Amino acid sequence: MTIVHLTGIDPGLVHTGVVKLQLNNLERTINVTSVVVLGPDAAAVKSVVGQAPNVFVEKYEDRGTSFSTHGEMRAFERDLTAAIPRAQLLSNTGVKKVVTETMLDVIVGKLPTTNHQDLESAARIALYGGLKIPEINSVLYHLAIDHLAGRSWARS
Repeated sequence: MTIVHLTGIDPGLVHTGVVKLQLNNLERTINVTSVVVLGPDAAAVKSVVGQAPNVFVEKYEDRGTSFSTHGEMRAFERDLTAAIPRAQLLSNTGVKKVVTETMLDVIVGKLPTTNHQDLESAARIALYGGLKIPEINSVLYHLAIDHLAGRSWARS
C-alpha cells in the first residue's frame, strides 16, 4: 500500500471536528488537514469529507450528562451516517489507551484548540479506525518503527 487515507469526525452541537490524514509510506510523508464545522451540519461535514475512504465517526454515547442534548446528538449522528453512508461509527471507549498522546503527537502533531478538543478527538478516532484495518495498521506500525529509529516522516 502506498497511500492511506483516514478521516475522523467528532460530532458536536457547537463544533464538529473533521481531521483527514494522508499517509504515504513510500515517500514517508503525512498530510494533515483539519476543519471545524460550526454546529450539527451534516451537509457541511459531507462537503469537507468529500470522497475520502476510511471515514470514522465517534459514536455518541449517553454518559449521564446534559440529558437535554441526547436527542439532538442522536439526530445529528443519524444525519451524518445518512449523508456519508460509508462512514463507520466507532465507540471511543478506550481510544486514549490505544491512540496515546505520544502516538497522536508523532502522527498528527498539534491541532487547533476547540471547546471540547474536537479536532484531537477526530484525529484519535481516525487512527483508532485505521488500526482496525490490517493493511493500514501495517503502515502505522512502520511509521512508528521509523520514528523510533530516528527516521520520522515529514508532516505537512
